[in-house]
Amino acid sequence: IDVTLKDENEFWIKNRIFIQNDKELKYLLFRRMDLWEYSIREQVQEYIKNVENDQRILDSMINIFENEKYLLYWKIN
Repeated sequence: IDVTLKDENEFWIKNRIFIQNDKELKYLLFRRMDLWEYSIREQVQEYIKNVENDQRILDSMINIFENEKYLLYWKIN
């Protein structure tokens, strides 16, 4: 198997039969899917929550700043 193109869809289509028959490779692929399902997905969801919270804080700060009134003047000699 030429693994240089593993990121291409053609690789998976071309080597489909080999992958289906190779038990070790199937096991590794399933483990990787499990890792994604349980570990990485939770990390991404937690990151999204943090970003949304930071966005709310930033929006509130921007709103406070926009509601403030300033009077600017310059003294010229």
